[in-house]
Formats: sequence, C-alpha cells, structure tokens
Amino acid sequence: MSALRQNAMMMVQSLPENQLLFIVNIMKELSRLIPADDNDDLRQVTARDKAFDFLEGMHRKIPDLDYDKELTEYRKEKYL
Repeated sequence: MSALRQNAMMMVQSLPENQLLFIVNIMKELSRLIPADDNDDLRQVTARDKAFDFLEGMHRKIPDLDYDKELTEYRKEKYL
C-alpha cells in the first residue's frame, strides 16, 4: 500500500460517522467521473456524448457569402 493510500485511510478512520457519509458520496461521484484505471482512456459514452458527436459530424465550413450578389440573384428570381 502506498504512503498516499495509507494517509488517506488514516484520515478516513479518524472521521466521525456523521462525516463519513459525506466522504463516501464524494468518492462515489469521483469514481463515476474518473475512469478506474488511469491507463484506460475509454469513457462511458452517454446519450449526450453521442448527440454532441453527431452534431460535430454535421459541422461544415460555410464559404463566405457575397451578400450583394445574393441579393441581386434573389431579386432576379423573384421579380422576373
């Protein structure tokens, strides 16, 4: 066991019971956010992540528009 882990265990053991629940909840949230294995770059893909990736895939560069030319063409189509 590493020194850091031992230090953490001693700190947790010294806490009163009513504060222990707070620490447990923090640890649950951290384990949900951070992968268990530091070498594991994979993360759980949520529906939000999938939607974001879908939108990113739709992202296209739009060429600069010549507004005067567009207006002229629109007027020609509408009034001719």
